[in-house]
Amino acid sequence: MAAYENDYIAGYTPDMSNARFDGDRPASEAPDHDDDVVGPDEACPCCGENRMDWLAWDEDGTVVTCITCGADYDPNEA
Repeated sequence: MAAYENDYIAGYTPDMSNARFDGDRPASEAPDHDDDVVGPDEACPCCGENRMDWLAWDEDGTVVTCITCGADYDPNEA
C-alpha cells in the first residue's frame, strides 16, 4: 500500500501536532506588512502582540483588547 493511501483508512487521524494556523502565529514573528504594526510602547504588555488587526479598541477608545491573548490594557499608561 502506498503511503498516501493511509489518509483514506477509516479511523486514521493525521498527526496535527505541528500544524500552524495564521491566528496561532506568535507575535514575535515578523508581520506581513511593516505598516500594519504598532510601536513597542503600544504593543500588548502580556504577549507582545503588535499587529493592528489583532489589537481592538473598546467603544470609548480607552482600553485595547489583545485578540491573541485576551489581555485588556491602556496603551496610554506608562
